[in-house]
Amino acid sequence: MHGEVTAAELSLFATADGTVAMCYIFEPLVKNGLLAKGDRIALRVSVCPPYISITELDTYEFDTVPIRQCWRSSSAARRSR
Repeated sequence: MHGEVTAAELSLFATADGTVAMCYIFEPLVKNGLLAKGDRIALRVSVCPPYISITELDTYEFDTVPIRQCWRSSSAARRSR
């Protein structure tokens, strides 16, 4: 696991940012029939999510349920259980 890795051993697909990555994730799911227009998906969103509008494009038209991040610390979350 620890050692040198050559470029030939890697399979990477770099994207410009999270918005482009979302397109590369959704496109094969739609093309392979795993997602279709109108499907409901849950998507974690930050305070200012520029990528959330991708799900509303004519290409996808997903019914998006936003998941907002909880800012409580993990120790506070354990105490509230």
